[in-house]
Order: sequence, then C-alpha cells, then structure tokens
Amino acid sequence: QMLGGLSGFDRHSSSGEVEALEWPFADKDILFFKTSHKVPTHVHLKDWLADKTLVETLQALSQKAIEALKNSHWDGWAQAQREFSSALASAGLEHADTGLLLKEMGSIPGVLGARGCGALGADVIAVTIEKNKMTDVIQSLSHLKFVASLLKDKAYGPLIEVM
Repeated sequence: QMLGGLSGFDRHSSSGEVEALEWPFADKDILFFKTSHKVPTHVHLKDWLADKTLVETLQALSQKAIEALKNSHWDGWAQAQREFSSALASAGLEHADTGLLLKEMGSIPGVLGARGCGALGADVIAVTIEKNKMTDVIQSLSHLKFVASLLKDKAYGPLIEVM
C-alpha cells in the first residue's frame, strides 16, 4: 500500500526496503474484488505465526512469485500463487466464504487464477485474468455484487462497479 501497485519485501535482506515491481504480462491483468468480510489481522496472525514451517513455506512461495515477476516468467508466478493459496487453505487459514468464491471464480472462462488476500483471504479476492476476457469475466461475476479494482492504478485502480 505504501508504494501502490505491486511491491515486494524480503525481510531477510539487509536493506529491509520495499521494492516496487512491474507487472510484466501484457496479455494478463489482475482484478481485485472487495468482499464484505473483514477478519482482524492481529487476531489472525497470532493464531498461525507460531507455525514456523508454514511461515517458511509462505515466505519461500512469496519469494518465488517475486522472482517470477522480475523474470517475466508467467508459469512460475501462476504456480507460486496456486501453491500459496493451497498452503493457506490446507492450514485452515482460508475463510469459508473465500473458498466458495475461489471455486466459483475459478470456473469462469478467462480466469487464470484467484486467491484471497488479507487475513484468512477474506478482505479481497485477487483474480488473474486474460486481458481480452475482462468484460466477460466482470459480467460473469456481476451477480456477486463486488466492487472491482484494476491493477493498473498506482493506488487502487479505477473502480468497476460489479452490481
């Protein structure tokens, strides 16, 4: 949020800086769908930070995704996103409604992947799409009554009312 758009942070680096990243996939885009759920992050974090194996797994997958973005490697980025989402769900760290939304979104033509963001993946759903299918995807999700934001804008992107 500090830099807007995409950013990466390696907590093990000596600089501790947040790095702005570019979206390198011209034929793909990300839509962010705000849900009506909010899980207090501090409550969520205290329940799973003690699981060092999970924390290390998620850190490694985050680093894998960042490296794939830097190298414009679509398959690596998509795989890291799927594995990250799967690791959270397997650990019981996915809101029940998020799981249902992800399943529904994943069945829509033009959707390449989706994962929940925020505590328990409940705040926002990030949906990676084929750019040329954007109108169809938004239309397919219109019954869910979301407000969607595109990745393009440095802050939150132009809002698309999906009502």
